[in-house]
Amino acid sequence: MEIVEAPKILKPAEVSIKTLDGSVIEGKVNLGYENRMSDLFTKTDNPFIVVFDAMYVGTPKKKVLVLNKQHIVWAEPLDQEQGATETKTTG
Repeated sequence: MEIVEAPKILKPAEVSIKTLDGSVIEGKVNLGYENRMSDLFTKTDNPFIVVFDAMYVGTPKKKVLVLNKQHIVWAEPLDQEQGATETKTTG
């Protein structure tokens, strides 16, 4: 029996996030099937957010960070236009 996975949606959105320790991280989050960035932070059960192409003070290159939502003070969309490009991927 062959297992067929649904295509994954890559809908990156730029974000600035401040954590409890005062760090400000800028990068991208994948909105996936969500329509708004706020949905990603409030309507999903996953306690973590993945930030890719992330930069913060003291890092010379972009990184992938997995942040615990309980350690986030605020998150601000950097894309003023919410027309983020949506790409379907497989795998």
